[in-house]
Amino acid sequence: MDLAAPLIADGVRCYYLLHAALPRLSEALSNLGFGRRSSYGIQPAVPRRGSSAAAVRIAGAGDLETIARLALVEIQHRSAPPMFAPRQDQPLTDLIAEHRALHEGGVVHLLATLDGHDAGLLTIELTSPVPRLCPDGQPYIGPTATLPGARGQGVGHALADAALTWAHGHDYQWISVDFDTANRLSRPFWLHAGFRPAGYGVLRLIDGAAPTGQP
Repeated sequence: MDLAAPLIADGVRCYYLLHAALPRLSEALSNLGFGRRSSYGIQPAVPRRGSSAAAVRIAGAGDLETIARLALVEIQHRSAPPMFAPRQDQPLTDLIAEHRALHEGGVVHLLATLDGHDAGLLTIELTSPVPRLCPDGQPYIGPTATLPGARGQGVGHALADAALTWAHGHDYQWISVDFDTANRLSRPFWLHAGFRPAGYGVLRLIDGAAPTGQP
């Protein structure tokens, strides 16, 4: 409350914070009007036997257009219910440039092939551009996507298995992921894949007409 009053006086109307997965802390923030938005999960990096449903490979520079098209699937999914994120019609050329920069910066793109066609993407990032609840110096999973027609056929689990195996093979101890709690595909998938919540991101919006000093 002491922090909120001067921020509101300066026009701040949106608060986002991260907190550890502690029940009493979560309840306290909920009582202050914060709603859960994101979940941060971690698990030990251990090798897993790859799924026979899909073949997974590390993508190269020649796969950037495929990577961008699959990343666009995830972006468009975020605008669907129940997430209702603002629609982003990001040009494919911009996404290609974005993932080229990631690739050149050391990001690992995993592509899953089903019946001879690229059907899924998982991105392993090593440096976070934003605050995240993940162990220092350990990789985290960035953009992921599976083509709608390929869902439910083991593509996602093949990618997750490959990511854990890759992390273990490169001497990492942990791997983490974050996802929108309203994402009806991501939430059950990552939990079933073995990721355990380490913390949450919560959001509070203040009505512009709210009296100063009453956040």
